[in-house]
Amino acid sequence: MHVGSDYTAHGDIYIRRSVCGYTTRRKQITTLSFRWSLSHPAVAETGILTTVTTRHPDELNLYYRNPRVGNMNVIAESLIVNSQYKPVVVNRGTLTGRPDEVLAGNHTLLAVRELAAATAGDRRWKHIPDTLILHPPGDPVWQEILVHEIDVDDDQAARINAIDNRATDLGGYDDTMLSQVLSELPDLTGTGYTGNDLDELLRTTGAMAEEASGFLQQFIDPAPAPAPVTPTAPDTTVPVPAPGSGVTMPSTPIPGAAELVAIHWVVTVPQRDTIRAALKSATQLENLDNAPAALTAIADHYLTTTTLPAVT
Repeated sequence: MHVGSDYTAHGDIYIRRSVCGYTTRRKQITTLSFRWSLSHPAVAETGILTTVTTRHPDELNLYYRNPRVGNMNVIAESLIVNSQYKPVVVNRGTLTGRPDEVLAGNHTLLAVRELAAATAGDRRWKHIPDTLILHPPGDPVWQEILVHEIDVDDDQAARINAIDNRATDLGGYDDTMLSQVLSELPDLTGTGYTGNDLDELLRTTGAMAEEASGFLQQFIDPAPAPAPVTPTAPDTTVPVPAPGSGVTMPSTPIPGAAELVAIHWVVTVPQRDTIRAALKSATQLENLDNAPAALTAIADHYLTTTTLPAVT
């Protein structure tokens, strides 16, 4: 990791350009990014001018009052698959008396320390496919962590820590878009989501129920009426094997010949809507895979919970 910077004065405004470049192990391509900061000289005294650099994980300290309880295992998995794609925010501490304190990214620091101390065969991350691993546990890359250094007082340090934790809590998701994005990925490793999470999203957004009840489309967009067909009697002639062929006729009907049947309904629009809602509900509640199974479940429930009058 290489970091360089220079400052240019324009009247009362100081412009700092930082040039950050790094080489990724996956593609061996060096990338450069330019960051510009604007600040008044007085602001520079309070630490708004910042530096992006790398540090050894053991040189940094956790924020002394971080209320966040994060999932370090999920972060470690993301680091293995995605590497560290954003720096942690570190307060130099000249105004607080607590040097090199992480204000944002405390659990990222903990995860990097775990990966630095681990070995390549650590069983905690054996579930990650080899093709997705960018930097395995124990890789020398985890001996450094990308940091964004600032220098602020106690009040601003507390505000930065609080908003970094709270901003995510106040956000939300477009569940339909999220389910589409996750469904298009070949693997959920490194996303923080599991297959069960995706299934729940599909149920919540109705995507799974729509797929399971797709055969009801005929009720929504009925096909044109077919041309009249003159009914003909079915051919019930059974071919008789030729003498001497060695083939004998079965004495009983072939099993399974009539196990599958087609059901065609003609219903009103309100009836269609009721049927569709019932099938969707049964599909979701019973965790069924298709509409015929949902229809059967509804029928079974009715037959087991309703007493039919005796037939005379």
